[in-house]
Amino acid sequence: AQSKKEDLNSSDVEDDEEVEPFSSDEELDEEFQEAKKTAPSKPNWLKYTLWAVYFLFWATCYAIAIELKFGVVFLMFSALFGIYFNTRTTPKKRNEVSAYSVFNKDCKAIDGSIKAEQFENEIRHGFNSVR
Repeated sequence: AQSKKEDLNSSDVEDDEEVEPFSSDEELDEEFQEAKKTAPSKPNWLKYTLWAVYFLFWATCYAIAIELKFGVVFLMFSALFGIYFNTRTTPKKRNEVSAYSVFNKDCKAIDGSIKAEQFENEIRHGFNSVR
C-alpha cells in the first residue's frame, strides 16, 4: 500500500514544471491529427441507433407528460437540459484558443473571423483590397 502511495505522489511531470505551448499552428495541427488517429470511434450505425433509442425514450416520456397535463413543463425542461448538455461543461484546456479574441493571448483572433479593421478596409476600398 505504501509503494502505491509513493507511485501516486511521484509523477513524470513535476508541479513546478511549465508545459511549453505549441510554437506554431503546424505543431498544433500535427498533435490534433495524431490524437484523432489514436482516438477510438464508434461505428456510425451504432451512433445513429443510440440516438434513435434516446429519441424514442424522450418521445415516450413526453407522451406520458402530455397525458399527465405536464407536456409544456416537460418540453421546457427538455429544452434547458438540451442547452446545458450541448454546451461545454468542462474547463477550457491549456493553450486552447477561444472564439472570443479578448480571451486569447495578445487578443489574437481565430482564423476566419472578421475584424473591425478588415471590415472598415473592405467598406472604404472594396472587397478585393483585403488579402
